[in-house]
Amino acid sequence: MGIVRDIEFAHIAWVTAVVPLMKPREYQEAFRIYAKCVVGEQRYDSLFSANLLKEYFWDSFKPINYQANRHHTISQELPDIFRVTNGLYMRDRESILKDGYFLGKNPYRFCVSKLAGIDIDEYEDYEIARTLLSLYRG
Repeated sequence: MGIVRDIEFAHIAWVTAVVPLMKPREYQEAFRIYAKCVVGEQRYDSLFSANLLKEYFWDSFKPINYQANRHHTISQELPDIFRVTNGLYMRDRESILKDGYFLGKNPYRFCVSKLAGIDIDEYEDYEIARTLLSLYRG
């Protein structure tokens, strides 16, 4: 976290360019929650943007969040699983430098829209984001 050493602010917001469809109002809300829940109330030690997934997951051998049999769980009742979107991380500078990472052990999972969760890792992701740009602007 070499760059963090050069930033002389008590709190750092790490925003990535590869998640281009997170709206300004989502950032504003994240900053508000960070100020309240992390800095003010100290209920959490950091914040990251996430998508809440209510989907069926398997590891290499078996289902990991439901029973794949007649006791099948409906998707709305699946356990909460959060996917890190890489759009925003927030933590105090001192802890980042001490731990060498921008998330603590008790982060606030700031849920963003599916659109805001698009992370461009491959060309196909770029094309999807480009195609959805009109939804972002609308």
